[in-house]
Amino acid sequence: MGLAGVGIAVALGYSILMAIDAAGAYYLTIPEAQARAAAMQGRTVRIQGVVQSGSIEWEMTRLALSFAIHDESDPSSSLQVRYQGTRPDGLEDGRTVIVEGRLSPDGRAVEASTLMVQCPSRYEVDVSKL
Repeated sequence: MGLAGVGIAVALGYSILMAIDAAGAYYLTIPEAQARAAAMQGRTVRIQGVVQSGSIEWEMTRLALSFAIHDESDPSSSLQVRYQGTRPDGLEDGRTVIVEGRLSPDGRAVEASTLMVQCPSRYEVDVSKL
């Protein structure tokens, strides 16, 4: 392989690494997002949290969805989520979600453009049914 071939291989490898990094599932925790709220203005962020019990409000006629999420390790850290669009399957209390959107200046709410709901493991046992 000549020098040109090596250059092409290096460029291709770099492109693949950058694509993997960009498509990675990086997200902020709620405390991280709130601490960086001022710096995040105007930027799209991904935040992970757990859907707070009893907080889901769905207006089907307007396709308006709102709910609160809390941090998995610190339930006192919470964030209000507002989303316009179809309600994702599997969105329910206690489910882990990743919210992508714009954070409010005070860090207390996010206008979501994308919602990703974590699927429950098919190998977890529902003890309430035992």
